[in-house]
Amino acid sequence: MYKTPSKRRWFQLHLSTALLLMLVAGTLMSFNLQQRTSFFSLDTTLLGDDGQTRPVTFHVRAETHGWPFWTDATFKRVEADGSEFQGYTDFDTSTVLFRTIRAEIGNFDSPYPHRFDNGGVALAILAGVAVLCELLTRIRRRDRERAKAEALASP
Repeated sequence: MYKTPSKRRWFQLHLSTALLLMLVAGTLMSFNLQQRTSFFSLDTTLLGDDGQTRPVTFHVRAETHGWPFWTDATFKRVEADGSEFQGYTDFDTSTVLFRTIRAEIGNFDSPYPHRFDNGGVALAILAGVAVLCELLTRIRRRDRERAKAEALASP
């Protein structure tokens, strides 16, 4: 005799959904741990030792982690061709560079400015995948049950 399967509880996931969630979570982690390198130039003016301002162009290499927003960044001054910066400067490069980048790109008060944003995006993606997979699983189950009921009802 055909036994109707019991309904699953609201938080119980199908095995295929759990496996797919594991793969999606691993992919999101690899996106977040992968290092991205970009180069850009910043034009600014600096106050020299003589009291005069002069235009300066910083060539910067940014090494960032995180997806879709960076969570950890390292900024280094480089030559225009991307090689390491060589030479003497009459100002503190790291402090001026940091202030210039802060003014151009945004606030660096938090050491991990977008950590919770990335976590929210990842949770939203995982929740969407889980809901979609469970919806498809329940639709397939419902269709199977209807087909069995029709087969039993027909002579």
